[in-house]
Amino acid sequence: MKVLTRDQKLGQENYVEKIKIFLAAMTTVITLLVTGENSISVRRVSAAFPALLVIGGIITLMDSRREGKLKNYFRPPDATEEAENKSILKRIGISPYVGVMLVVIWLGLLGAFVGLRGAGVIGETGLAALFEAMFRMGSIIYGGGQVVLPMLLTEVVDTGWVTEDQFFQGFALVQALPGPLFNFSSFLGAIYLGIEGAFVAWAGLFGPGLILVLAFLPFWMKVRQIAWFKCFLAGVNAAAIGLVIAATAQLWEAAVESWADAGTFFFTGAFVMFFDPKDAAPKLSRYWTPIGIFLGGLFGYALTALDFAQDFD
Repeated sequence: MKVLTRDQKLGQENYVEKIKIFLAAMTTVITLLVTGENSISVRRVSAAFPALLVIGGIITLMDSRREGKLKNYFRPPDATEEAENKSILKRIGISPYVGVMLVVIWLGLLGAFVGLRGAGVIGETGLAALFEAMFRMGSIIYGGGQVVLPMLLTEVVDTGWVTEDQFFQGFALVQALPGPLFNFSSFLGAIYLGIEGAFVAWAGLFGPGLILVLAFLPFWMKVRQIAWFKCFLAGVNAAAIGLVIAATAQLWEAAVESWADAGTFFFTGAFVMFFDPKDAAPKLSRYWTPIGIFLGGLFGYALTALDFAQDFD
């Protein structure tokens, strides 16, 4: 009986995983096609990201509605988890009224800046345009810092705010430093408009996430017990993975311009992934990624200095 129960559970997990893999793959393909089509405007491409996330959520939600499928997606939280979450929310001390107010503030800022820029009141350059672009991206991105990279590349390079070389140099610098990838916005803002631009870009990209996290905390206890929401979230997470994969492909196409670049990419990736001494030297492992980026930079510089494999011919 135990064997049958284990096999049944494994079959359910495999079933859900196949759906998630399908959603991630389809999201990757559609994202690459949409972002690669020059006739589609930047704003429409930006709208495609949240649309794909919603579609992924709808698919898993619809699948969960079929007979006997709900248990594949939803497991009610146990008493221990409930007690721990209640303790956390009590320490935070944000009331539902404050949460609603924060959502209203977020919607107001998003609607105002997007509307003003769309109407031409906010121009295509300057601090207001920079804040609008960052706040809009911070509001619709789901899945982590890597997902925002293609949108950042389009918003700041295609508009002429920074050059493509400056973008990738800054990306490499941020990857070698501690902290979240969203700190990249400060670098881009500083390159474009100095110290003021750094603070405006940082606030614009970080602001929506911070506001929404604080806004939804008072409601999380109830929301996490809603079966349809958990089923919807499963598809959103799968689609977000697809966006991350698409971001990797887009960055490769934009950053790798020669066999030397490709070799540097694989050298650095292999060093970080396969030679990390996390078991033998845990303290050194903390700095392994910056070390790998530094060594990769030296390796790439050496190839450039030697003028070796500097094209794809």
